[in-house]
Amino acid sequence: MAKTFINFRLHIENILAIQKYFKDRTEAVQYAIDSYFFLRRASLREIKGIFTKEEFIGLVQCSKGKNLTSELKADKTVYMAFLKSQNEFSRIGWKYGFSFDKLLDKIGKLSSAQIYFIQEEIWRYWKYESRKVGAIDDFIIFMI
Repeated sequence: MAKTFINFRLHIENILAIQKYFKDRTEAVQYAIDSYFFLRRASLREIKGIFTKEEFIGLVQCSKGKNLTSELKADKTVYMAFLKSQNEFSRIGWKYGFSFDKLLDKIGKLSSAQIYFIQEEIWRYWKYESRKVGAIDDFIIFMI
């Protein structure tokens, strides 16, 4: 396999964790990348069937142009507060025809990883896919 070199900055806490848990940075980066994609696949598989089409469209629409920082994406309380504020502003439950309280109940039962990857996929949709014809329908089918 060809080697690729990349440069990136790490928070001091992450540098200390790498030094504590791994023999070198290469091993740490490989582990992080493998773990990210494993958790992504597992989390997305686990949320299949939880949301209705209308609920997920509401989540997608209220997240347009908004992206929580990585350290906040896994925080259920922060995500629920974000959704509540978006609902107060744009009435997503009413607009898309679902019970917002039921949506919050479903969100409240998700794991931190599931919440993180829902937001990641929505962000990825808006950044890379949203301009394609039929993209929202394909995305909804993929997610629900």
